[in-house]
Amino acid sequence: MTSEELEELKSDLHVVREVIERHRPLLRDVASSNFLALLSLPFALLFLGFGIGTQILIDSRGGFDALPGWWQVLFWIGLFLSVVGGGIVKIFFFNKRASEVGAGLREVMFAFWGKEWFHLVLSSLVVLACASAFAILNGHPWFVLSAFSVWYGIYINIIAIVVRRLEYYAAGWFGAAAGALSLFTIETAPWLWLGVLIGGVLLLFGILGLLPQRGEPAGRRKTGAGG
Repeated sequence: MTSEELEELKSDLHVVREVIERHRPLLRDVASSNFLALLSLPFALLFLGFGIGTQILIDSRGGFDALPGWWQVLFWIGLFLSVVGGGIVKIFFFNKRASEVGAGLREVMFAFWGKEWFHLVLSSLVVLACASAFAILNGHPWFVLSAFSVWYGIYINIIAIVVRRLEYYAAGWFGAAAGALSLFTIETAPWLWLGVLIGGVLLLFGILGLLPQRGEPAGRRKTGAGG
């Protein structure tokens, strides 16, 4: 590497550092609410309960189609509420918290996924999509869940670098590591891994998110989207 390339690299790193420091106060304030932790816990229990319960029933009955009809209905309703309902609640929450710190939802979303992060997020999504397509086309659709867990874990760690909060680091590392380990056995116990990968991330995030962080007095953080 030439001296010119080294100087260019230093300049690029300096720009990245400036971007992180510029967005850090806003992102940290929005991300450091007990509400997100409290919201994660019931969804964590839902995924863990249905994932483990479904795997036990499948092992004893021989397949998902052999499960009781009411269990299948509850499973898909729970999955829908977790993904769609949880996403809607988070949007309202981010909008409320953004207004409390003098910003708009658009500004918060831009800070998380704006042009500085666009290339990183988009390129990683392309890799995830290609890996998922490869897994499905080769008859291993459950590997998509493993790949998503690894990608999501890495992405949460990127956010953790910005907001510097323990629950983000822990959830990110768990998602990436557990997703990689699941590749060895996910096809033999897919529903169990579904509960562990998603429920485990949410459980860690929820528990650690309720603990006071280093240098942060207990009880200082807001406990709700509106309070």
